Amino acid sequence: KRWQQVATALIVLFAVSGGLGIVYQDGVIFGASLLFLLLGTLGILLAYKLSVRRNSIEYDFQDRLLYAACGFVFMLPGFAAGHAVWGQGEQFARLIVPLTVLLLLFNWNEQIQMGRRQMICGGTVFWHAILAAIIAPMAGAEKYALASAILAATLLILVQSVAALWPLPTPGASRMPVAPPRTPRHRRVWDRLEGAYQRVTTAVEGAGDRLEKIRERTEKTTEQDQAASVKVDEASEAPPGKPEAVAQGQVAAQPAMLQGYQPSFVGRTANAGLSFLAKLLLLVGLTVAVLFSHELVSIDEGGVRVSVDRGRIFIAERYGREPDIDAMIPRAAVFAPLLLGTVLLVVARRNDGAAHFLRAFLGCASAFGAALLATGPASNALGAFLSDGCVAGHDTDPLIQAGVLLALSFVLLFWPKRRHPGTIVV
Repeated sequence: KRWQQVATALIVLFAVSGGLGIVYQDGVIFGASLLFLLLGTLGILLAYKLSVRRNSIEYDFQDRLLYAACGFVFMLPGFAAGHAVWGQGEQFARLIVPLTVLLLLFNWNEQIQMGRRQMICGGTVFWHAILAAIIAPMAGAEKYALASAILAATLLILVQSVAALWPLPTPGASRMPVAPPRTPRHRRVWDRLEGAYQRVTTAVEGAGDRLEKIRERTEKTTEQDQAASVKVDEASEAPPGKPEAVAQGQVAAQPAMLQGYQPSFVGRTANAGLSFLAKLLLLVGLTVAVLFSHELVSIDEGGVRVSVDRGRIFIAERYGREPDIDAMIPRAAVFAPLLLGTVLLVVARRNDGAAHFLRAFLGCASAFGAALLATGPASNALGAFLSDGCVAGHDTDPLIQAGVLLALSFVLLFWPKRRHPGTIVV
């Protein structure tokens, strides 16, 4: 029923991506822009749909981290597409940095709600573009400051446009809406001023009413305390032979307070299971990344040949026969488990505090960095180190960087969350 909105969003998507590709005369930029916008919009809306929307309490900082984590993970294919060629494409890939930073700086819950109310705020779009143009040179993509601004503004417009496909319900609205009559501009300005004056007046009157209620409540509490103290004094002076007088004069105990918060056993178990599965997937992705090392395994003895080299697994029992196994491991087998593990870990830690949530995001980012180095610059040194322990003649800097990122990832992912006392007083 809303195919016109879908068609408009697709036209904007392909027009902006194609326009950037034509302006910079680079097909890689067209593909990377298309992936940035399409998958970035999908990641933001999925984060809202599957996690943020279901939280009964709004956590502004954690929600922004969740949007940044999901947006960054979903835009990684665009980052990879930008690295398809050297030169312009490599620098263009760095635009993932300003797009991710904007997910942290702005309240995307509010932007999605505006889209569901069929609204697009031009001022917010403008500030998205300005900040993206400022952040792009800091990320090393000074040639693409204008492209960064265009992508940031288009990403916000696409998110609000696609969110408009699920409009918020309007209770009491008629089925046949009638367009309101046009109002002269000077009259609209006067109505706004009058509305602002009424809001200020109402706020002042409300503050006065609240102060009056607080004063009355304070006086009432003081009178009750005085009456209770009089009863206690009378009860203490009662003769010892009449215990009922003491019982009647006793003051009722104050109601107990609920201190701390303890999630249910089912909730803790589900989050622990998700966290364990996420870490297992991250470990699988890192293990598969090792198989892309150069000459990781090379055995050729007794007519049996076994080799694992740059993702190719070759096993042949005898010369001259068809090999038993000769297959290439797809690179998606490295990054798909890492991507899925990141999403599951983010979901599992969404209510565990901002510090624990941030450690999960940084730990997953470190694992991605280690996997990228293991499958690229560090593959030669890693293969030599794992096969014979000698890395002489190889560049060891990428191997050291991959090891540091891997250690940092393990430290961050297995850092326990802070335990708060959850005593429940009944």
